Amino acid sequence: MENNRPSAGKWSERLFLVLFFTVIGSLVMIVFSPLRPVLERGADYLGRIGLIALLMIAVGLVRKSARYDKYLPVLVGLLILAVVVSLDWIFGRYLMDSLGVDGSTPASFALLKLNEGFIVVCLVILFTRMAGGSLGLIFIQKGNLKQGLSIGLIAFAICVAGSIPMAFLMFKPGDLSFTRILS
Repeated sequence: MENNRPSAGKWSERLFLVLFFTVIGSLVMIVFSPLRPVLERGADYLGRIGLIALLMIAVGLVRKSARYDKYLPVLVGLLILAVVVSLDWIFGRYLMDSLGVDGSTPASFALLKLNEGFIVVCLVILFTRMAGGSLGLIFIQKGNLKQGLSIGLIAFAICVAGSIPMAFLMFKPGDLSFTRILS
């Protein structure tokens, strides 16, 4: 009878890879966040470029390795995440500076979010296709329209029904009512 338990070397390798992927993903989302970057502007740019270069080198090395080839989608995903978050931050800053948008009013905040959404969606689609992935990998595919609309409408109804109680719990509004929300 064959023993299918992984050896200690495999466990240490897996643990290292889990920690590596977690650290890189956290670095992208926390340190290089488009909302509140941790580093000063010059160091932030250099850090972003360095991280993207490191990930590109890792992707190149993993593509050549049959042993680690199964981790390529995770590395490519982290590379796409790092590039998209960085470009979102740069273009968001450009929009804020060039148009004088600061996000303090609902209209300017909506403009910033529309800009971010457009940049992120377009870049994720572009880089996924450039990496040789299909749109199905990022769940953009033809599906069952009736089922999708049913699930979407049910989820929307639950969100609407829960928004008033959540508003009371989180923001303590004084005279919030359904008729006031509709107006």
